Amino acid sequence: MIIEGEPSLKKIAMFIEIKNRFFLALNQIKNIESPLEKNRTLSSFKESALKDFPEDNDLIESIFGLIEFIETEQRLTKLRQGKETIEQKEQEIIELKKKLVRWQLALARVLIKTQDRQFAENLWYNLDNISKRISGKGLGAKRLGIIGQVGVYKTLEKIGLNPLMAEPEEDVVEKIDLIVPLSKGKMAAIQVKYSDKLKGFGVREVNEIKYPSVRILSSNQELNFASFDINGMLHLKERCHERSKMIGKTVRGFYVFCTSGIFDPYTGEPRQDFIKECEKIFKEFTQ
Repeated sequence: MIIEGEPSLKKIAMFIEIKNRFFLALNQIKNIESPLEKNRTLSSFKESALKDFPEDNDLIESIFGLIEFIETEQRLTKLRQGKETIEQKEQEIIELKKKLVRWQLALARVLIKTQDRQFAENLWYNLDNISKRISGKGLGAKRLGIIGQVGVYKTLEKIGLNPLMAEPEEDVVEKIDLIVPLSKGKMAAIQVKYSDKLKGFGVREVNEIKYPSVRILSSNQELNFASFDINGMLHLKERCHERSKMIGKTVRGFYVFCTSGIFDPYTGEPRQDFIKECEKIFKEFTQ
């Protein structure tokens, strides 16, 4: 989808047209009892939208895929509460999480391509309402996670790097959010933590993190991390080491943490002070 340079009203009109087709599909499937027939009807509307708006496949997936996303979340919750053993659940849980990540990546790609706040605000408002209509609740914390990933992606682009969104397998199994090719045949694997429970922001290479030391200094503030976060950093450290051996390149792991408010809540555009922090950390790779 080409966003920059298009009039905002034109983009919003296109979005409204896709959204209206989605609601028309919802109205048609509400009285259909067969899950198979429901999926066929929804797929028919989705394919029609893809045909008419071929450059907007990620936006169409963000809207039409929201039903499957919510159903997958509900299935995941039931599975975790079920009586099956961890071993029986593990592979299915991984596959369900990959489905969730695929939808999140489609929406993230839409946001990465736009700086138009009006369009992004309209998009989030409608997705939240669609979610409430289907499940009775909004997107909530899922929105924070997507904005955090998009915000770090945009930041890295602004300082001259070429980030890539991690594939579902990398995200779910390796806990990697972004992959960044670096100079001298190296690459970075980045994990993002974006939360309203954090204060401040910063970037730390995972080799610097050692359990149980949970205090680090960033942005002139001393921050505390829970053991859960430290375990996540150590997991990323192990994965980077394994990946380095597998591909024969140095893979450096970075943990990016920031409080909500560092990025625009609709577009993910980063604050200038966060850009400067990342520029300082990644300076050696941008020269």
